[in-house]
Amino acid sequence: MVAYVKSGGKREAVPGTRGEVTILMLLSAINLLNYIDRISLSLLLEPIKKDLALSDGQMGLLSGVAFSLFYAFLGIPIGRIADRGGKAWLLPLCVFLWSLMTMASGMATSFVALFLARMLVGIGEAGCSPTSFSIIAENFEPRRRPVAISIFQAGGLVGVAIGMVSAGYAAEAFGWRIAMMSVGAVGIPVAVLAGVILRGLPEEHRAPAGNSAFRDISLLLAQPAFRSIVFGISLAAFGSYSVLQWLPAYFIRVHGLPIGKVGALMALSTGGGGILGMLCGGFGSRRIVAKDVSWDLKLPAITYAISAPLFLAMIATGNTVLAIALNFAATAVSASGGGIALAALQRFTGEGRRATANALMLMISAIFGVGLGPVFVGYVSDMSAPYLGTESLRYALGLSSLSFVFAALNFMRASRR
Repeated sequence: MVAYVKSGGKREAVPGTRGEVTILMLLSAINLLNYIDRISLSLLLEPIKKDLALSDGQMGLLSGVAFSLFYAFLGIPIGRIADRGGKAWLLPLCVFLWSLMTMASGMATSFVALFLARMLVGIGEAGCSPTSFSIIAENFEPRRRPVAISIFQAGGLVGVAIGMVSAGYAAEAFGWRIAMMSVGAVGIPVAVLAGVILRGLPEEHRAPAGNSAFRDISLLLAQPAFRSIVFGISLAAFGSYSVLQWLPAYFIRVHGLPIGKVGALMALSTGGGGILGMLCGGFGSRRIVAKDVSWDLKLPAITYAISAPLFLAMIATGNTVLAIALNFAATAVSASGGGIALAALQRFTGEGRRATANALMLMISAIFGVGLGPVFVGYVSDMSAPYLGTESLRYALGLSSLSFVFAALNFMRASRR
């Protein structure tokens, strides 16, 4: 259970004690499931496409718009509920919903049914990050937030690795439907556990009753640095989710690898590289950010600028071993700045509207990054396929990777403000 102490009549998590560690472990485990459910579809794109006779454009809609539509627009109302004192019951409910709908995805027999199921997965997952970031910001002091958020984000990358391996081998052995249903079933007991652990979560940082969502959003968007950070995160998400969703299909088509092997290699390169980068970035940034706080924006600018050519080189090479190594390096470099950037955003949110601020950021990044990124790659691949054949996916992924350059420019602009 979470450890609390009485302070001024309120219950507070004790910094550096079992309570703080328990909260972070739980949130990281939830984020792990969040990404397992999300990433499992990307590895299963090829068998789903063949089974349901779909196009690359339709698969892009399933992996992008279907998920991000409700994920984006319900994030803010869910964030408002969290800011007004609903975190303790809201997060377990969201975990239960997205797990159930992931199981339902495995039962879909048409594009429409699968599209609807992925939309409902997006509703559940819309409450994960805004609520979790808010809980972390309220339980960890500012100097420790980059480490805490990096650990939380690393939990998601562990989910990417586990999802790639488990979904890949399960699909080979039992088919994509059993793989999808198994992935969703794991989340049900975690939702129950979260309800028990978060039951006593203190809610002293509630939004004032008279504050409207419009007023809070206006105050947030009035800050030039906040806008630049959000645009930077969104552009990075465009490139990241394009690669994350389509890279397994790319290795299957262009490099001719079996789906089980692709899952293992993606777990090693994308999952392993992301975990290493996220933790190194979080722990390594502590001293430099403590000396000059603007480095929590300069570091993401540097890492995204370096990751762009690495991703392009990975997509350009025809050597499978070199491509996997470059994917590991590119993912590690880009992830090293991701946790720092999310922690930096918390400096501009303010008490009582943290979940709303994070939901606003996730809404914009979900629309332009999670939503449009995979769709962009799918339709560019479809349009260029008559001329490029299976190589069309290579060029589509190369174009999407350029977004990391523009992400770097936005973070540099924010650091000057």
